[in-house]
This record gives sequence, structure tokens and C-alpha cells, in this order.
Amino acid sequence: VDTPSALLVTGRSPFRTLGEYLAAARLRPVRFGSSGIGSSGHMMGALLATEGRAAQLDHVPYRGSAPGLQDMLAGNIDSLIDPLTTNMGMLRDGTLRALAVTSAARTAALPDVPSFAELGLPRLTAGNWIGLSGPKALPAPIAARLTADITALIARPELKARFAELASYTADPPVLGADYTAMIAAFTRQWTAVAREQNITAS
Repeated sequence: VDTPSALLVTGRSPFRTLGEYLAAARLRPVRFGSSGIGSSGHMMGALLATEGRAAQLDHVPYRGSAPGLQDMLAGNIDSLIDPLTTNMGMLRDGTLRALAVTSAARTAALPDVPSFAELGLPRLTAGNWIGLSGPKALPAPIAARLTADITALIARPELKARFAELASYTADPPVLGADYTAMIAAFTRQWTAVAREQNITAS
């Protein structure tokens, strides 16, 4: 299951487009929050500052998304980079506004919001995925049974509908076995390289 993140501002923010946001961050400090140092939001914001040539885009780390969201709603930071899953209610009622999403293309949950890739920033493409892993020595029959059961479960229409409500989607066909292992390895290589490039280290 994969959920894109978004660059979020409040519904009363002066920023209505990513272009306006980046233009401001070239002139004055614009603060973005994330769920912590090394989080996907931190990585994305650091990349956005570089790729968007926004030298004054400043990171404010929080201990989780909730305090960052509260601070943004209170006007203490300008923006938050966070998964859509926990923010769809406030996006639907206008409390929040999304300027761009990290999916490769627009997401069905927010069809009017462009992706970063669409706006010329393809490196800001990544999801927040959820998968099931087991120990390396998991017996093959157990792994096969779990794989079959999960494949059947995520194909259920009611579950797909619930995922869609949360802007989350399953791959079709599902990413299983060796393909799942390869995906994890590729994801790790990609974001380890970004962390090194952006000098992001654990505090």
C-alpha cells in the first residue's frame, strides 16, 4: 500500500501554488515542518530547497506530524510535508491546501493538485509505503501462505475503497517476494544517497 505525501499549507496561506511558495523562499525565510530529522518530509524538503533553488527554505523538525500540524495551524510555520493519509479530512474541508504531491502523477484523491514531477521536480517522487516483512529464515510454506492470503485480502473491493478514502493505493499486480525485496533495496539506495547529498544525519 502506497500513500503520497504533499506540501501542505493552511487554507488561509498566501501560497496558492508551488511557484509562489518557492519564489517567496528565494526572498525570505519560509519554514517547513516534518515529523522529524531524517523523515520522508525532511528529505523531501531538503530536496525541494535544492531542486527548487529556494535557499531560504528552512526545516523545523517535530516529534511526529501532529505537533507540526498544530504549529502550522497556529501560524508558527508556513508549511508541512506530510503523508496525505492523516490529512485528507482537513484537505477536503479547506482547513489545509496541498500545493503539490509526491506521487509520479496526480492522485485520484486530489485531482486538482499537481505532482512535483509534473511541475518539473521529478526527484521529489516517492511514496510512504506499507508492506509486510518476516524474518529471513521464515519457512517457505509459511511465506507462501501469507503471500496468498494478503493478495486475496488487498483485492477485496471494500478494502480498496477504504484505502482510496485515505489516498492510499495498492499496486496492481501486488509487489511480492523477490520483487518486494528488490523494491526495498532500491528505495534504501535512493534515499541513502539523498541523505548523504543533503548532509542529513541522525541527531
